[in-house]
Amino acid sequence: MPLKATLRSAAEAWRYVRKHGVWKATHAKDAPWMIQFAKYGFCGVVALVVHNTIAIALAHGDWLPALEERVADQELRAKNQFLGNLVAFPFGLVAAYATNAIWVFTGGRHSRVKEFALFTVIGLISFLAGLAFGPLLVKLFGVPFEVAQISFIVSSALVNFVCRKFLVFKH
Repeated sequence: MPLKATLRSAAEAWRYVRKHGVWKATHAKDAPWMIQFAKYGFCGVVALVVHNTIAIALAHGDWLPALEERVADQELRAKNQFLGNLVAFPFGLVAAYATNAIWVFTGGRHSRVKEFALFTVIGLISFLAGLAFGPLLVKLFGVPFEVAQISFIVSSALVNFVCRKFLVFKH
C-alpha cells in the first residue's frame, strides 16, 4: 500500500477514535479497516497464546518432547512437533472464532453453524500448510523448534485473515 494511502487510512482511524472515543472504536465492528485489523491482530495473539501454550507445554513434557535438548533425533522432534500442534489446534481455533465473532467481524453472511464450519475449514487449510512447513524445516534443515514454530505462525496468519475477512464474515 502506498505511503499516502496508508497515511490517509491512519488519519481516518485517528479521526474515528477522536470522534467516538477509544471504547467505541475498539468495540465497533464498523470501525475503519486499520482499527479492525488491529483488533484482528489482538484476537490472533489470544489464539496464538492458547495454541502455543499447549504446543510448547507438550514440547517440554514427556508425552511429545520436541526440543533439541530433550530429543536428539530430528525425525522424532519433527513428528512430535507435528503431533503437539495437532493437539493444540482445536483450542486455538475456538479461541480465534470466539474473539473474532464477538469483537471484530460482523456475522450474518451465513448461519452461525456454516460460519463456524467455514472458519474451521479455512483455519484447517492454513493450519495444515503451517503444520507441514514447520516440521519440514526441522527434518530437512535441523532448525530449532522456535524457528519452526514461528514459520507455522506466520504462514497460518497470512492465509487466515484474507480468507476469513472475505469468505466467512461480512466485510
